[in-house]
Amino acid sequence: MTTLTETAKVTKVGFKYVVVFLAVLMVGQMLLSWLIRLYKTLNPPAPLPATMGFGVLPAIEFPKKEVGQLSYKLETVDGTVASFGPTAKVFLVEEKKPTLLGLDRGKQRAAAMGFVFEPQQISGSLYRWSKSQPLLATLELDYAKENFEMSVSWQNDPGFLNVKLIPTEAQTVMEAKDFLKRSGSLPEDMAAGVVRVTNLKYTGGRLTAAVSLSEADMVRVDLYRESVDGVLPVLPADPDQGVARVIVSGSRDQGERFVYAWYKHTQVDYENYQTYPLIGGQEAWEKLTRGEGFVARTPKTGSEAVVREVSLGYFDSLDGQKYLQPIYVFSGDEGLVAYVPAVAAATTGQQ
Repeated sequence: MTTLTETAKVTKVGFKYVVVFLAVLMVGQMLLSWLIRLYKTLNPPAPLPATMGFGVLPAIEFPKKEVGQLSYKLETVDGTVASFGPTAKVFLVEEKKPTLLGLDRGKQRAAAMGFVFEPQQISGSLYRWSKSQPLLATLELDYAKENFEMSVSWQNDPGFLNVKLIPTEAQTVMEAKDFLKRSGSLPEDMAAGVVRVTNLKYTGGRLTAAVSLSEADMVRVDLYRESVDGVLPVLPADPDQGVARVIVSGSRDQGERFVYAWYKHTQVDYENYQTYPLIGGQEAWEKLTRGEGFVARTPKTGSEAVVREVSLGYFDSLDGQKYLQPIYVFSGDEGLVAYVPAVAAATTGQQ
């Protein structure tokens, strides 16, 4: 007859074997997972071929800009220019066309900005609105392209800058977005995009950057598109100017609060894309040094362009591009920013 002592011994031995078995099983699973990861690292799957479903892409048309002679110097952390994979997405940009109700829609947008009188046709779908109260102001709006520029002549009021009820940065951004939203000018890819706020001071007959909010007469809000896939920035020709710009004054009067607004947005279909082969980082660097890139922001001083960082982004052409295409972005000292088309020349109209 088995005693309690013998039963306890057998149970204890069995428990040890179970513990050892579980430990071996766990180690085995960890080892197997590590071997699988190692195999995939040493034998990565072949990248998917570029789809190139849009055919040959048109070359990116950067605006003409006089830069002067620059000498480039690479000073990245590791002294090399990174590459960003064999392919990248290219997105279709939807063409905006006039509609029968386009002008009526344009009048509604103008009314939301305080312009209720009948406009004057400048050309085609471009119209101009004017008003004199509370201050002289004009609005030019293209109802087909849905772009506009509004300007208030606040300089005609000598005491205008005496009121400086400028809110916090967060409040200013909220007000600027609300102004654009009321006029139907806050698309989804801009509502969630990057925002840049600049304090402005009026001196010498023009607005310049102020050191702090306490010194500011107004605040400028620039809104950019949301980054592609949440990672790659979408940059216009002027990296300091967003897709929309609103200048907010210190006045609490509804007709004087927003003294300038500018909006120029193209409709990108982020669900309609194809992939295209990319040039390598070294090739992009060579193109830049040969003067084949676009200098979006020149160094503040001197003629030497020191590059500290290289990244991939997209060029936001606001003048009617058919596709949103990737670019190499070179940035560095003295505010330098330069772009080089990233899609291989064989699949574009560039040389």
